Amino acid sequence: MAHKKGVGSSKNGRESHSKR
Repeated sequence: MAHKKGVGSSKNGRESHSKR
């Protein structure tokens, strides 16, 4: 999940999986 970009696994990781 948060291993997609690795930028802010706390905030970015959560938004990334919601946007992607």
